[in-house]
Amino acid sequence: MTQPISNITSSTTTEKTTVATPTKDLGRDQFLKLLTYQLKSQDPMKPVDNQQFAAQIAQFSQLEQLTGIRSLLEDQMKTYQVLAEQISNTSLPGMLGKNATIASDTFAFDGDKKVDLGYSLPENSLNGKVEIMDSAGKVLRTINLEGNNLKQGMQKAQWDGKDDAGSMLASGEYTFKVTYGIGKGIATKAESFVYGKIDAIRFKAEGTVLVIGEKEYKLSNIVDIRES
Repeated sequence: MTQPISNITSSTTTEKTTVATPTKDLGRDQFLKLLTYQLKSQDPMKPVDNQQFAAQIAQFSQLEQLTGIRSLLEDQMKTYQVLAEQISNTSLPGMLGKNATIASDTFAFDGDKKVDLGYSLPENSLNGKVEIMDSAGKVLRTINLEGNNLKQGMQKAQWDGKDDAGSMLASGEYTFKVTYGIGKGIATKAESFVYGKIDAIRFKAEGTVLVIGEKEYKLSNIVDIRES
């Protein structure tokens, strides 16, 4: 009795072949293998030209030297990095209690004290505003800038902790954005800064952070540290 074609199970196995991705760079091991293979495969009656063989040996010698130099430089960089971290960590305790300027648009509000918000203008502006937002990005307060607050350079705006309706907001983490313009309908985002006293220093796996107003900031974001 003949079976229907649909009932016959194919026994064909599909084999997957992994092909290595070719690289443009010839490493030391690959070069040495090619040179050895060349010597083994050459015709004894017609060996490789001495001049050509000497050039290949010289290339291998140069590659070996460059590999050694690269390894030495990498070791030195690691040593310098560890030394720089040790020096930095030794001087960090002296920063406690000092006031810092941090390149960031996020800050912690204690629910009471007014907050100074910094920004930098690359040129004089005709108009500008500061927008205070919650963690979801909702604008809670808009502060229009005027006068000296629109001049070129580092400037400050103060937020009293209230929303546009005049209600005091709860303590927590907020963000802000400063935009400025030189004409009607033109708005450009300015670089933002926050200020605060350094309350603590924490050493974490991802790097050293400074605690300011119950918020952690990376050491690399610190722009300025002053006594007062």
